[in-house]
Amino acid sequence: MHVLCFNVRGLDLRWGEVCLLVKKYRFDIIVLGEVGHVDFSLLGAAFANYRIFYQAGENAHGGVLVLIHYDIPTTRISCSLPNVCVIDLLLEQTIRLIAIYAPASKSWEWMDLSSFITNRCTITGDFNIDIEKDGEKAERLLEWMDSCCLGPFVPDSNTSLRSDRTIDYALAAGVNISIQTCEDDTCSDHKHLLMVLVRDTVLKLEGSRIIWSIFSLMLSYTFEYWGKEWITESYDITYERLISFIVLLAARCTQYFPLKRTRPSVPPELMKLLRQSRSLSYKAKRKGDIILRQEARHLRNVARYELKRYQQSRLTQQLKERHVPGECSTVFWSKTKRHFRTTSSSLRGFLLPNGEIIKDPQAMVDTAADYYETLFKAPVVVRLHPYVDAPNVQCVNVSEPIPLVTYPEVLYVLYVLYSLFDVNNQRLNNIIEENTFTNTLNFVLPTLTDDILSISDRMLDRFCMNILPKIHHNVKSLILNSLFMERILVVADYPNLSELKLFKFNGKIASHYFTVKSPFRRIFQRQITDLILVFENDYNEELCEHYTTDVYGFIFEFFKNLKHLSIIELCPNSFPPLLLHNLPSTTCYSSTLYKLCINVMYYDDLLALLDGRLKQLNTLNVTITEQDYYLTHIYNMNNLPDLKCFYLQSGCFNGTYYGHVLSLLHRMSNIEALNLHLTIDNQTTFIDGKHIYNEFIVHMSRLRTFNFYFYTFILLNKSVNNLSKDDILQTFPNIIYQQVDCMFDYRYNDIKYHLFSLPFMFDYLPFIDNVFPS
Repeated sequence: MHVLCFNVRGLDLRWGEVCLLVKKYRFDIIVLGEVGHVDFSLLGAAFANYRIFYQAGENAHGGVLVLIHYDIPTTRISCSLPNVCVIDLLLEQTIRLIAIYAPASKSWEWMDLSSFITNRCTITGDFNIDIEKDGEKAERLLEWMDSCCLGPFVPDSNTSLRSDRTIDYALAAGVNISIQTCEDDTCSDHKHLLMVLVRDTVLKLEGSRIIWSIFSLMLSYTFEYWGKEWITESYDITYERLISFIVLLAARCTQYFPLKRTRPSVPPELMKLLRQSRSLSYKAKRKGDIILRQEARHLRNVARYELKRYQQSRLTQQLKERHVPGECSTVFWSKTKRHFRTTSSSLRGFLLPNGEIIKDPQAMVDTAADYYETLFKAPVVVRLHPYVDAPNVQCVNVSEPIPLVTYPEVLYVLYVLYSLFDVNNQRLNNIIEENTFTNTLNFVLPTLTDDILSISDRMLDRFCMNILPKIHHNVKSLILNSLFMERILVVADYPNLSELKLFKFNGKIASHYFTVKSPFRRIFQRQITDLILVFENDYNEELCEHYTTDVYGFIFEFFKNLKHLSIIELCPNSFPPLLLHNLPSTTCYSSTLYKLCINVMYYDDLLALLDGRLKQLNTLNVTITEQDYYLTHIYNMNNLPDLKCFYLQSGCFNGTYYGHVLSLLHRMSNIEALNLHLTIDNQTTFIDGKHIYNEFIVHMSRLRTFNFYFYTFILLNKSVNNLSKDDILQTFPNIIYQQVDCMFDYRYNDIKYHLFSLPFMFDYLPFIDNVFPS
């Protein structure tokens, strides 16, 4: 618990300082001394989350005020002494807090506090005594501390600003405290005292740990699903669902185990002897008395001897009772097991819950089948790894990196393992054909370096021969390397296949397979509704128009039932963008396409896409690669009522933005989700909250999600005002003030200006150099 102790010398004079301290450090407990007059109505309004305890002083300038957060249960102990407030903190083990202000003219003595001392208590405040420099007064305080077994917790530097003395500190028994002074500026003559009160917890009988390897594995399995959700659903709703999923996944991957302490507690009488030794050593150091120092050394040696004798007796008892159930054997084996190392190179048998060991192959297969059948009975979509609930095993090769693997490889290994048994494995056949495994088959794995890993040819051949014919009717989605597409599709009919994602795609693949002569024409034309093409190294600027008609246009024509088409790239300039503005309106025509993700060459090509050739288009994600604007044709400029989600990434000139981009966005009257990533050259003004409101919010009454990034390049002149970050953010309504940020780079003759919504939802933040501020 974090505690502030501060002699304010008049709370009405230091009110603002106290409020700033609480806001900065968020204390659990606040102890204020010499508060004087207190306005309780103002105090209750300012500290609504705190319970307030007040004890009056002996004059108008005194008084002690204690504020304790509502999360900490408390009860006040009756005390008639002025400037003394006694409170019990009802934690796992009760701690008594005594807040004091002890001026030199106090009417009570230290012995008057003895009745309030418990075996777990702390006293803090302004003692007005330096226990190292104040002679007789310090001696009386130390004698009383010794009689109550209290130890001092004193900061390293002085706490008084009027003298080189330490008069604010804490005394404690049975409680550990970290204490230091705060060197912030103050208008009081006392420094702020910052303390951390360590609260003990009750003995836990059960511990837990999250199996992070399984957690990360499950996240990798669901990564693509959540990627689709971010694109198709509202960001707020998806965010809440994702957080709920992560919390539930963490709970499912949590392993619970009995918590057995490995260190026995020290007896109370020995603890008391150690405290007396420490207290006497501190007193001897302060006074510099040789006789007292010798007495402290003798007591310290006695305490060390008794502690060593106790530890030896415990070790002897543990060795004697190491095979007997109980605390001693638990401690002994907890210390010893760290030297054990578990290794296993092969599967020799199964150890059943009843202690029986089976080694017969047929019995082992039946046991495994029983386990997995029980596991797969629950009607859940995401099934966790079967070893989540297994005990933590120390492996010999734990430091070796885990090799990357595809899901078909997992199925293949399982198939090979159980096929090695010369027994009836029909039950395991049923498990491997379960829908959860086989609805989506991913044969590729992108790496961090944008490479594509695939399974080996030998393993792929066996998989196609032995497994795919058995599970093809379950397959709804395939993720393939284009080079392996024919080998996988030719082995079965795939009657339920509706989604296809092809990596390393190019124009040659399209011209070879996306034709009427293709052996997979029935699947492509009748079944595929979702097509995702990931291009690689197929860019040729001179063939853009040819590519549009012969590749993109033919895809639109060839796939009759296509509802979702995404043409994407793993790295920049992997394929030619769509060049549509000089082509007839029948090119790239579709009456079924619902969602499109594509790159276009010019702004004119975007207008051509929206001129009515895509009748059912609901979601459009487009990147414009060039800034030029020709307007060689007059396009349909009616509203776009069916378009609900629009994502635009483009660079443009100032005139194009104000004259054409904004006018296009104003046509999208029913838009619900809008993402803009725009780079604007030759800008003359700053884009701020007023611009966002007038040009976007006003025209889009149904807008629920708006993420944006604007980068503008502004030439400095007399008409451009030098604005700050606060000037820009103040133009946004309060409701979205915390969701926007901006950055400036004022240079000799121009300004680089970035404005973006938070959280930042785009892939990169361009034009940041090494001299950019913040």
